Amino acid sequence: MPDVSQALKAKIAAWRRQHAALNSPAYRITLKSRRDGLQSFNHGKGRAEGQERFYSADDVEQRLAYLSRQNAKGYDIYITPIDSGHHYLVVDDMHGDALQRLRAAGYQPALVQESSADNQQAVLKISRREDNRSEQSAANALVVELNREYGDPNFSGVVHPFRTAGFANKKPGRGNAFTKILEATGILCPRAVSRLEEIRSGVQVQPSSASRGTGSKGGQPPPDGLRKSTGSPDREPSLTPTSDATKRFAQLFREWKGLVREKGWKEDLSRIDWQVTLAMLRDGWDPSDVRDSILAVSPRMPERHANPFGYAFLTVSKANAFLASAAAARGGGVAGKDAAADELDDFFRLGPATPDPEPR
Repeated sequence: MPDVSQALKAKIAAWRRQHAALNSPAYRITLKSRRDGLQSFNHGKGRAEGQERFYSADDVEQRLAYLSRQNAKGYDIYITPIDSGHHYLVVDDMHGDALQRLRAAGYQPALVQESSADNQQAVLKISRREDNRSEQSAANALVVELNREYGDPNFSGVVHPFRTAGFANKKPGRGNAFTKILEATGILCPRAVSRLEEIRSGVQVQPSSASRGTGSKGGQPPPDGLRKSTGSPDREPSLTPTSDATKRFAQLFREWKGLVREKGWKEDLSRIDWQVTLAMLRDGWDPSDVRDSILAVSPRMPERHANPFGYAFLTVSKANAFLASAAAARGGGVAGKDAAADELDDFFRLGPATPDPEPR
């Protein structure tokens, strides 16, 4: 090894231990700005050849000195395993006894690290059976389930960056704490494997577009209680709802879309989803029913969102938080329909409610 500082030696040792636990064939490197004037970016994007580059473990190690300089400037340093053969399920923002409860439930992390005081992150590694949207949806569902119980309830995607060991946490209030590895077993988690299989059993692969003889994309089949519409793929709703919640969602979707056209606003289906979600939550519908209705009714979800389940989950979560904040501001009152209509103009001017989740 060339002559290097003790700080860089420590980062190299931490990275080698982290990679030994993950053992992914490649990684994405993400730099997340925590300071004004710096722009977040993926290190392998924006290259002249136009294709994102992923990095081997040796490639990452060779860039640790550069990443250390970027960390000192105010960037948090993240990695994402890129591995067609495995899922890496991140359970984020665990506090108190959450890690112990995760283990007590039978889950065995391949990697556990701490990014600040009383803030742990576990990565469960399991085999990936297939490379398609149904498999991705099942894994996303498991990540959401685990984080609801043990970690961050807003965490939604199985392909998600997490902190590179040995680097300082640049989030405000974290005191530049270095991410340290608490456990690096590298094992596959049998409990997560069995739970994913249970979820997979309800998510079957659709025939490919070629075998159906159509140009539409394959994907997740309709949930129970829904049947495919035989109309144009551009019509709303994209599935014919038969449950009460999906019927109500479809009705409100048509009403809001009509209002958008009447007012002359630019149509954005995700923003209409947001308004329908707000209306249903105000009327007392169960959040899980609203989330399922988004997946069932909102048109062309696989085309609009790479992670439909995560999008639906974030939309409902953010709508719940919005309504709670609005109620608190009004002293506990509930917004009426006139207030909802007043909010719509601002919403369409100000932009979408559910941006892609950022690294933590």
